[in-house]
Amino acid sequence: MVDPDSSQTDLAFEVIEELRHALASVTLDELERPSGTAFKPSPAACQAAFEVALWLGRAEVYGIDLGELDGQMPLAMIQAALLYADSAIEKLAAEVPRLGPLWDHSPEPDIEGTDAVCGVLQDSFDIWSAMNAIGESLLGQYIAGPDVEQTPEFKHVQAMLVQVRQKCTHVESLLVQEQELLTIACETNLLANLRANLLPEYRVMAPWWLMGKLETLAQQMESDQSSVFDNPRFLDAVRRLDQRNANRWLLGGLARPLAAAAAGSAAHAGPSLLMTRWRHEASGRTAELLVDTTIAEDAPVALAFFEADNSPARAMQGQSVALGGVAATIDAEGFAWFTKAQLRSGDGRGSLFVGSEKTPWELLPPTP
Repeated sequence: MVDPDSSQTDLAFEVIEELRHALASVTLDELERPSGTAFKPSPAACQAAFEVALWLGRAEVYGIDLGELDGQMPLAMIQAALLYADSAIEKLAAEVPRLGPLWDHSPEPDIEGTDAVCGVLQDSFDIWSAMNAIGESLLGQYIAGPDVEQTPEFKHVQAMLVQVRQKCTHVESLLVQEQELLTIACETNLLANLRANLLPEYRVMAPWWLMGKLETLAQQMESDQSSVFDNPRFLDAVRRLDQRNANRWLLGGLARPLAAAAAGSAAHAGPSLLMTRWRHEASGRTAELLVDTTIAEDAPVALAFFEADNSPARAMQGQSVALGGVAATIDAEGFAWFTKAQLRSGDGRGSLFVGSEKTPWELLPPTP
């Protein structure tokens, strides 16, 4: 296992060596054939493909230059890696609900319970890393030849990717239910180590439990306060960004609209993450902008729209948006996309107008 607490040079060497070893697996020869519905790779080939995805993903999130090893996985390897990821996620989904009983009945909960919690979080991080590489490789296949999107092989793998990501979302929800137990990991170096070498853009798209929330919850539990992280809308936004094939959750910040909200929102969104919300009174719809104040000016910023029941506002697709005077259009997943630089060029008042009639939405105060 990579020790992210090592120096960047040592980390890069270890990741490159692990990737080189993964690529040398003879079982990958089985994948040199067309993918598709009839393609049934062996479990060994699926695991080998996942190992490649894992180390490609680690290199991506740590910003490691792979030199001649850099590249995209072919469709057959992507499909095999997804098959393994699917089984790994199902296994993880079964393990999470057992954490509580294990802690309650173990004769040495401080040892066995802590090991189990850290093991689940490590596995979750590994799957997240691999899924980043898998998503990037599938996107690379499309960019290399847009016509590939219409082939049965590509459509089949794309459908697999959506299915696996949906299962990842289910595991996320299971982890939220066990969030108080997960704070055990705060007593170890795991969370700090996993964060240590992440690129800034990946720190704001990392699994929710790696964004400072567990540490804050642990502090609240010590003061006998209730959790403030039971926010399914935040997790749903993460899921939607992932399913949209964004693959990089690079959220920027507004120059002035968020300043007034900073104090009240920071506790909900974690270190350097701020949330601003708007509401349309007649429909009950809301819009949320989750931003990280540390990322680059050209980083994409997503404004997410929700129906009154908190579901994605997909029915708003195609409607025009003006946020601080900066124009955008709502996409099929209920997102309007900007860059940090664009928003900084706006009027700075946080005004939001939606639709051809430019209906104003109310800027909500920070949640107490």
